[in-house]
Amino acid sequence: MPPGDAARIHRHARQLVERSRSAGETRIRLRVGTIRDDMGLNYPDAVADICQVLETDKFQYEARVTLLGRTKRPIWGADTVFSFSV
Repeated sequence: MPPGDAARIHRHARQLVERSRSAGETRIRLRVGTIRDDMGLNYPDAVADICQVLETDKFQYEARVTLLGRTKRPIWGADTVFSFSV
Protein backbone atom coordinates (compact mmCIF):
# COMPACT_ATOMS: atom_id res chain seq x y z
CA MET A 1 0.00 0.00 0.00
CA PRO A 2 1.41 3.40 -0.88
CA PRO A 3 2.37 5.44 2.18
CA GLY A 4 -0.59 7.28 3.67
CA ASP A 5 -3.26 5.44 1.69
CA ALA A 6 -4.58 3.49 4.68
CA ALA A 7 -5.24 6.77 6.48
CA ARG A 8 -6.84 8.27 3.35
CA ILE A 9 -9.11 5.24 2.87
CA HIS A 10 -10.03 5.30 6.55
CA ARG A 11 -10.85 9.01 6.40
CA HIS A 12 -12.93 8.69 3.21
CA ALA A 13 -14.95 5.77 4.56
CA ARG A 14 -15.58 7.63 7.82
CA GLN A 15 -16.87 10.60 5.84
CA LEU A 16 -19.31 8.31 4.03
CA VAL A 17 -20.47 6.94 7.38
CA GLU A 18 -20.91 10.43 8.83
CA ARG A 19 -22.98 11.55 5.83
CA SER A 20 -25.19 8.51 6.30
CA ARG A 21 -25.50 9.14 10.02
CA SER A 22 -26.34 12.83 9.46
CA ALA A 23 -29.06 11.79 7.02
CA GLY A 24 -30.63 9.70 9.76
CA GLU A 25 -29.82 6.35 8.17
CA THR A 26 -29.24 3.37 10.44
CA ARG A 27 -27.32 1.25 7.93
CA ILE A 28 -24.77 1.87 5.24
CA ARG A 29 -23.48 -0.33 2.44
CA LEU A 30 -20.01 0.48 1.15
CA ARG A 31 -19.01 -1.00 -2.23
CA VAL A 32 -15.26 -1.36 -2.49
CA GLY A 33 -15.08 -0.50 -6.20
CA THR A 34 -16.99 2.71 -5.63
CA ILE A 35 -14.57 3.79 -2.89
CA ARG A 36 -11.63 2.92 -5.17
CA ASP A 37 -13.08 4.96 -8.02
CA ASP A 38 -14.11 7.91 -5.82
CA MET A 39 -10.58 8.11 -4.42
CA GLY A 40 -8.84 7.56 -7.75
CA LEU A 41 -6.86 4.60 -6.42
CA ASN A 42 -5.60 2.79 -9.49
CA TYR A 43 -2.78 0.61 -8.18
CA PRO A 44 -3.14 -3.21 -8.35
CA ASP A 45 -3.80 -3.88 -4.64
CA ALA A 46 -6.19 -0.97 -4.03
CA VAL A 47 -9.24 -3.23 -3.66
CA ALA A 48 -7.50 -5.47 -1.12
CA ASP A 49 -6.27 -2.42 0.80
CA ILE A 50 -9.78 -0.97 1.03
CA CYS A 51 -11.14 -4.30 2.26
CA GLN A 52 -8.42 -4.52 4.88
CA VAL A 53 -9.21 -1.05 6.21
CA LEU A 54 -12.97 -1.68 6.38
CA GLU A 55 -12.46 -4.96 8.23
CA THR A 56 -10.31 -3.49 11.00
CA ASP A 57 -11.56 -3.03 14.53
CA LYS A 58 -9.86 0.38 14.48
CA PHE A 59 -12.02 1.64 11.60
CA GLN A 60 -15.20 0.23 13.10
CA TYR A 61 -14.43 1.69 16.53
CA GLU A 62 -13.46 5.14 15.26
CA ALA A 63 -16.37 5.32 12.80
CA ARG A 64 -18.72 4.01 15.52
CA VAL A 65 -20.15 1.30 13.27
CA THR A 66 -20.80 -2.40 13.62
CA LEU A 67 -20.01 -4.70 10.74
CA LEU A 68 -23.19 -6.53 9.82
CA GLY A 69 -21.58 -8.51 7.02
CA ARG A 70 -19.98 -8.43 3.64
CA THR A 71 -20.64 -10.20 0.39
CA LYS A 72 -18.97 -13.58 0.21
CA ARG A 73 -18.07 -13.56 -3.46
CA PRO A 74 -15.70 -12.20 -4.47
CA ILE A 75 -13.96 -12.30 -1.13
CA TRP A 76 -11.96 -9.18 -1.96
CA GLY A 77 -13.12 -7.65 -5.22
CA ALA A 78 -14.45 -4.40 -6.59
CA ASP A 79 -18.00 -5.69 -6.14
CA THR A 80 -17.48 -6.61 -2.48
CA VAL A 81 -20.00 -4.76 -0.32
CA PHE A 82 -19.58 -4.17 3.40
CA SER A 83 -22.74 -3.51 5.42
CA PHE A 84 -22.54 -1.60 8.69
CA SER A 85 -25.02 -0.41 11.28
CA VAL A 86 -24.51 3.30 11.82
